[in-house]
Amino acid sequence: MPEPTTATAIAAIILKSTAEKLGERIGDAIGDAIFGKDTELEDMQKQLQEISRKLQEVLEFSRSTYILVEQLPHVVQEIVDRQTLYDAHTTLEASLQGYLELEEWHGSIGYETLVGLLKSWNIIIDKESMTEELVKLPEYGEFILVVTHGQLLEAVSTGISQKVEALNGAIDQLSDLEIQPLANEAENLLSKPQVKSGDLVVASPWIQWSMHGTRTKKETICHPQQCRHCNGSIDFCRTIDVPDKAWNNSRNSINSRLGAIQKSLEEHIRSLRTAVLARSVLEKYQTVLSANAPQIKASPHVSVVESLEKFPKLDDH
Repeated sequence: MPEPTTATAIAAIILKSTAEKLGERIGDAIGDAIFGKDTELEDMQKQLQEISRKLQEVLEFSRSTYILVEQLPHVVQEIVDRQTLYDAHTTLEASLQGYLELEEWHGSIGYETLVGLLKSWNIIIDKESMTEELVKLPEYGEFILVVTHGQLLEAVSTGISQKVEALNGAIDQLSDLEIQPLANEAENLLSKPQVKSGDLVVASPWIQWSMHGTRTKKETICHPQQCRHCNGSIDFCRTIDVPDKAWNNSRNSINSRLGAIQKSLEEHIRSLRTAVLARSVLEKYQTVLSANAPQIKASPHVSVVESLEKFPKLDDH
């Protein structure tokens, strides 16, 4: 049986337990940066594929551990043009796939491709709120650093920081402005005399309660009867049990509201856990970028060529 908790503690407990549960898996998936190491093309390709595989494993583990939402609320503050976002993903995915299929590469990249990668990255950072795509950002970031020889480090680092900040805002919104008021309201309702017993708890279903039964009350009903001997009428009265409408209506209202709060808490907590997953992945990658920044900055720049061809067919110079 889940342990009881209080309204003031429930969000913090969820945040802490989710981060701890997923942290080790995320750390294993994002162990170190790829770019900056003296490796051959084939090794770089394998490492990019390995990052992709491990991030997918993190996502699958998270989904098997918690029920996640597909799209996070409060991460993007404006209406998103899904076609523009789709085109940005397509550009990055096509370039990544092209790189993975190369048999050799002499370290050059077309100017149009360089601009396209940067533009696509910035669009995704600004507009993306889908869970699966947020978790893939380290893979995109590493690919961009690899094919630009670290020249877009600032753009990648800034983008990751921007997305972490957006996720922090989403987590605060979910925790402080959605979960907390609901938990406060539930705690207040659980103290009502119509509730027999109940607690907020640290796992689904988040609220457990039982209600006192419906009540009746005594009511005296009188009916006038004609009386021939008293020259008029007299009242004949009897006492009966009738529903206590005030109690029963209040009881039913509290029970219904607790059910609605329970459902809303479940939805918001799914979003909160999903946001913690995405933030944990990006924060880990943020740490990796910071630790490897000096080495990345010291690397020779990529050769940018004036070509309208798409990457990777730019390496024949």
